[in-house]
Amino acid sequence: MSIRHPAFREEQSRLEWTIGVVVREIELLREDIREATDDYVKQIVNDKKAKELRYLETARDKPYFGRVDFRQAEDGEKETVYIGKRGIVDSTNLEAVVIDWRAPIASLFYSGESKEAAYRTPRGIVHGEVTLKRNFAIERGVITGIYDGALKETIQRELGSPDDFLSEGFLDEFLASSLNQTNDSRLKDIVATIQAEQNEIIRAEKDRPVVVQGVAGSGKTTIALHRLSYLIYNYQDALSSHKFMVFAPNRLFLHYISEVLPELGVEDVQQSTFFEWGVGMIKSQLPKGWRFIDPHRTLRLFFEQGAVRSAEQAITKTRLRFKGSLAMRDTLDRFVQYLIEEVIRYRFARSGFATKKRIRFSPCPGKKSTGSLLSNLLRSR
Repeated sequence: MSIRHPAFREEQSRLEWTIGVVVREIELLREDIREATDDYVKQIVNDKKAKELRYLETARDKPYFGRVDFRQAEDGEKETVYIGKRGIVDSTNLEAVVIDWRAPIASLFYSGESKEAAYRTPRGIVHGEVTLKRNFAIERGVITGIYDGALKETIQRELGSPDDFLSEGFLDEFLASSLNQTNDSRLKDIVATIQAEQNEIIRAEKDRPVVVQGVAGSGKTTIALHRLSYLIYNYQDALSSHKFMVFAPNRLFLHYISEVLPELGVEDVQQSTFFEWGVGMIKSQLPKGWRFIDPHRTLRLFFEQGAVRSAEQAITKTRLRFKGSLAMRDTLDRFVQYLIEEVIRYRFARSGFATKKRIRFSPCPGKKSTGSLLSNLLRSR
């Protein structure tokens, strides 16, 4: 397939060279991890290499999606970087063949359309000029589309289909073609089409609270997952991926988003519903005989038929009626008051400052468990 772009031959040649590097790295990694070892450190290293191997095998025919050319203001030096889902390094000379989309310099690819740009590094801010932004559509190692120019900063979703966006001039051709692709049943990453406003959210400082508002389907979850991937990549010395938890409303939603983080290079983030996580946290603390009812089962009961279901529906209605009553509120108020007065004891302790005090809380030994107390309170109702 041929396309009409003056840089097609040059870019196709560069793509083929990159694929050659990837193939060579795949062979080297396969050779490194082929032999079994009892050495624990080597096992850790081999596990990391195995993950890298799996990514390279999937990215071999499409190692990157974009290019940005940047001229530094300080010395006029020009940098050309190709951007992909993950970085690829040629181990023979340690040259960065592809830059990870989460790297600082990659932020230039997602910034607005102004040529004057800058990106932040550990050594400070680098100022300069973006001379080219280019997107690639690649299929099986062949470039099927080259799209020059920055992505538009705003998507006017109310206009209709992606073709309408393009005809109205709101979106560039690459973004329109991406939106027109057939979707499957799972959420996908959007690293090739991140907009400027989305990029600001994803790359916000890690200590800055971020609230993202939007209607259903506007991409809040997608941006949150990309931000999580960005934070883990850039602060991996302080933030371990296995210490993160993604809460979803139900298992179906977890299945829907399950592929995004692995595709972005994050494979060991915990994902759970709040109900399942809560059960795991408190199950061992409750008295024997207590059981947990899946909240979704309560909803399903009202759509199921049968004599047994009717009896269970009646019990469920009584339980829901009590949970929504003032009596339940009063029971919880009494429970909280008991915790404050009997279970938790507190005392004032000087903090070292003459005008300030801090409160220290510690459990009061010999008191009833909160589970048995709550059971008694509910029975008293």
